[in-house]
Amino acid sequence: MYRKRMSVFAQTLEIEENQILLFNSIFRKPLVWDRNKYEKLLSGTLNSEEISKLEKIHFFMSELEEKKLIGDVQEFYAQNFKCIDTIYINITNNCNLSCNYCLVGKYRKKSTLSIANFKEFYKQILTYIEENKQEIRFILYGGEPFLEKENLRYVINELSKLKNCTIGIITNGTLVDIDFIQYLGEKDVYLNVSVDGPLFITDSHRKFKNSLKSVYETVEKNIQILSNYILEDRIALSITITPEVLENQDELIKWLIKTNVKKVVYNILRCTSITTKYKDYYYKVAELMEKTYNQLKQYGVSEGITEQILYYFKKSGIRMTSCAAMAGTEVTLDCDGKLYCCHGCYSVDSFLGDATIELRSIEKRKMIDKLPIFREECKQCKAFAICGGKCYYEDEENEYCVFMDAMVEWVAKKLWLK
Repeated sequence: MYRKRMSVFAQTLEIEENQILLFNSIFRKPLVWDRNKYEKLLSGTLNSEEISKLEKIHFFMSELEEKKLIGDVQEFYAQNFKCIDTIYINITNNCNLSCNYCLVGKYRKKSTLSIANFKEFYKQILTYIEENKQEIRFILYGGEPFLEKENLRYVINELSKLKNCTIGIITNGTLVDIDFIQYLGEKDVYLNVSVDGPLFITDSHRKFKNSLKSVYETVEKNIQILSNYILEDRIALSITITPEVLENQDELIKWLIKTNVKKVVYNILRCTSITTKYKDYYYKVAELMEKTYNQLKQYGVSEGITEQILYYFKKSGIRMTSCAAMAGTEVTLDCDGKLYCCHGCYSVDSFLGDATIELRSIEKRKMIDKLPIFREECKQCKAFAICGGKCYYEDEENEYCVFMDAMVEWVAKKLWLK
């Protein structure tokens, strides 16, 4: 009988009836044991060779070792915030569509970013980049930013003067004209086109405000135009995961193959009336992402969330956050000239100041208490070290944990059981 303390980070996964996968969620070096050997672990009757193997994967750790490990990570993270590396700019709240899951159209006032407000903010960007030598990813969105092409062009012209920075636009893809698309191609702009799948899925949620035309048919035609002027790796499809998407996964994947677009971004729905059965929803989201990866990888198609989880799982260590706002590395300029720490939330808690505020003076520690590394209840989770945390403003009931747990089980088996 031996006395060894299993780490709070020690995890097991049942692969099949007689096989158990053992690993430490932080170090992620696996062992595959049969059930008899696993029972010996539980009863404390392993031999010295078996104990040594578990020690090598950090399956055993003292409480003091764990506290030091997490304490060092917390201290480093709290004292060494990265510089701001992501800036969202809301060009306009106005939109030509009325999507039934969109919160912007329901709760935001119609307004457009003025050139004057952008100029004030641009001064702060120049100062910040000069002081920090920082590369920044700019994301222009709305509403529908293509409704304000002149303002959009002005903003892009100014941002494109900055060295080592990238520019992306989130658009519904319905207002494409060749001259403007040629311009975007010349400026090396990335485009995320919002479309939710085949016609019967897209048109069930996305509708024109003042027309009975099919949104899907318009976007399908425009994607072909975009592909003529924008490089392949700069176009992505942004798909909101509605119940219709989850119920028609095979049809969606067949459609994705036909589009010939190589990048997909899945958007998990917020807690709305559309997703009332949250646990069932998140299980199916994980199923969709697994299926997308397994079936589309051969066509060179990548999906953002899945690729990130795979990337971090292959590494040892802790992924600090999956959200730039929670990490303090994101700033959003709203179209009224106010700054927020999150492009998805315009609450008092998210408010930072106006467009004249010095970016270096922004308090970036507002939300780190919700990161997994600072939450005691997260430490025993399989996904502790790769999750990065859920949205700060949502999911208080931990339904997102259902999704991450399912993804970790799939990724672990995929990477370790080849």
